[in-house]
Amino acid sequence: MSRYSLSHWDAMLIAACLDVQVQTIYTEDFGYPEIDGLRIVNPFRVES
Repeated sequence: MSRYSLSHWDAMLIAACLDVQVQTIYTEDFGYPEIDGLRIVNPFRVES
């Protein structure tokens, strides 16, 4: 939580994904492209 300034629930989601070895999560809620090997993709962001 404190390392990435995440809320309790966001940190729990990330921890659960890392625990079961999810490689990519799609969400608009995080400002990081990766956390501890978990790729975070904002599906609404337009890449230029």
